[in-house]
Amino acid sequence: MGVKISALVLLFLAGGCANNVPYAEWTPKEKKLYQYQLTLQTIDTIQTSQVINCQKNNQCLLAEANPIYGKSPSMGKLLGIKVASNILVYQLISNKTPHRELALKFMNTTLFLGVTQNQITINKSL
Repeated sequence: MGVKISALVLLFLAGGCANNVPYAEWTPKEKKLYQYQLTLQTIDTIQTSQVINCQKNNQCLLAEANPIYGKSPSMGKLLGIKVASNILVYQLISNKTPHRELALKFMNTTLFLGVTQNQITINKSL
């Protein structure tokens, strides 16, 4: 189930960018940074889906580390937050933004740290 949800999120993210941001006009570095962003978003979605599915079992020791989702997120909350946060991402990386590369680097660093913390938490509970 988590892989299906992640695939849908990835399609939404890629499609939203293609429709709202002239990706073809970006520098090769910006395109690469955005690919990292999509990958990190997908990993984050899979990790949160793992927590949601695990918590269906009363013996699950996992809790979501991201305070935005809360300790026990739902699939609806996950998708709602992903949609809302990516609307903000599209605004931050639009052609109106003179510092797209810097914005992508900041977002990727922040997301990388979150994904890393999530994986540490998942590994500890296994």
